[in-house]
Amino acid sequence: MKFSETPITGGRVEFLASPKFMAIQHKFEEKTASGTPVKITDGLDKEQVGICLYDVDPDVNPNGAVVVMGIVDKTKLASENSTGAEYFPTLIFVKSEAEEE
Repeated sequence: MKFSETPITGGRVEFLASPKFMAIQHKFEEKTASGTPVKITDGLDKEQVGICLYDVDPDVNPNGAVVVMGIVDKTKLASENSTGAEYFPTLIFVKSEAEEE
């Protein structure tokens, strides 16, 4: 049997520090990289904040997901801005062991 192997690049930065998390589906209007903080409006017109789960390119597919609850490795986020409890009240931030040395 013949087959070819294609390496996968991009797609998702593994910023989650636990397999248990909650994400909300979101339709993005602009390119957004995995690990980027985003603001979304929920069904009750209330603004929520979270972190983009995987790379989204609206020209290809505007559908994505925003992590709103879970444990996040802050050393792997796309942006170090606003990584505090006052900005993300339902996310817990930790540092990877390699970063603590």
